[in-house]
Amino acid sequence: MKISFDDFSFGAYNIFQAIRKAAAMDREKLLQEKEVVEEINRHKWLRSELVGYDIGFEEAASDWFKNYAPAWVAHHNKDCRSKCKK
Repeated sequence: MKISFDDFSFGAYNIFQAIRKAAAMDREKLLQEKEVVEEINRHKWLRSELVGYDIGFEEAASDWFKNYAPAWVAHHNKDCRSKCKK
């Protein structure tokens, strides 16, 4: 999947879509990070409690990547930029 310049046109929606595409491209890479797996396991626990049964890691991961990964990536990229400048 390739991100084009058009994805970064004006508007928060387009920026969010570009971040979502970037997160989808790096799904396997993100799954190698301990913090991401911890976030997915936390999400799995919360969603399982909500529905009353264990939803499993795959369903939790799919939901987390769909709904939370873009914000997580944006937040952690911002953290990295501020830490890497030092």
